[in-house]
Amino acid sequence: MATISKAALKRAVIAAQKRRGVQPEVFRPEAANYPKLERSEREGGELFAEFYRKGGFDTRSYNRLRKQHSAELNRILDQEKAAAVKRASRAKDTLHSSISGQSRALQQLTAQNGFFPFPSYSLDKPFLIWAQPHANIISDSSVESFNSWAKIRVTTSADQGTENLSFYFLWDNPTDFYAVINAGTFMSASGHLKAVATGGLSGIDPTSRFSDVGCSANFALWSWWQNPPTHTDYATKALASIGVSASFWDKSATANVSDGASLNRTMFLVPPRGVVVFEAAFTVGYYQGHGHCDADFESGSFRITCPVVVVSVLTPPSMQVAT
Repeated sequence: MATISKAALKRAVIAAQKRRGVQPEVFRPEAANYPKLERSEREGGELFAEFYRKGGFDTRSYNRLRKQHSAELNRILDQEKAAAVKRASRAKDTLHSSISGQSRALQQLTAQNGFFPFPSYSLDKPFLIWAQPHANIISDSSVESFNSWAKIRVTTSADQGTENLSFYFLWDNPTDFYAVINAGTFMSASGHLKAVATGGLSGIDPTSRFSDVGCSANFALWSWWQNPPTHTDYATKALASIGVSASFWDKSATANVSDGASLNRTMFLVPPRGVVVFEAAFTVGYYQGHGHCDADFESGSFRITCPVVVVSVLTPPSMQVAT
């Protein structure tokens, strides 16, 4: 079996991100990074405040009531979150055990000669569990046979971004011939999403006060024999998504996440002795204006699991594949 250093894999992932370019697929300018935008937004807010004051509106009382409203809203959200953590604790073995059970059953089947029409391999431990662009979102993790998991939390008021928790598995073509493979993985997630849009005196335009957050499971294959290594498009399953907008008062939305995903990539060509890195990624994405979000997959029994990658070799070991 070929070996890859964790440092080399991290460098390759970071380099691949840079090659995609700094410009995101959807560009949403953040006012804090553009002085003219920030100044016009600030001055616009001051105009609204001045308008209300001149009209006799008691802005001081409004601000006091808005703080009270915000505090009560946070109290309700904390109660709802505590209940979600309790429910996850009671059901902690249901979702993740189901995924683990499927993985172990598949391992037993792949070990039975003749059950699958093609040679199959069960990769039961990730080579690396890593998060990027911010590795510190991981608060805990464990690499175990058919039971690898990690806990993450993403709390931010930034305008937009994504955070990725990835499980990396390693396989090499053990023959002197080209191989065509299919690969599949399982991922489960239990956690809690919260989006809060902050109200204000300029709330006459609620489209400027919003918070959207969601999460998904993704799977891609890296061609490690290439220089630099490249990866396939991601097979993706959306797990949860919420959004909320506010006017004069803070508004919020929450969602409990308890879901699993089965992800596959097919007909992937691997050269003789070629090394493949399988990436199973859990992604949290957000988009906000005057808002903040919290994606909690660490409290109590919350966590992300990825127990296995199964590889099926479709070509006989003696067959030369033309390129």
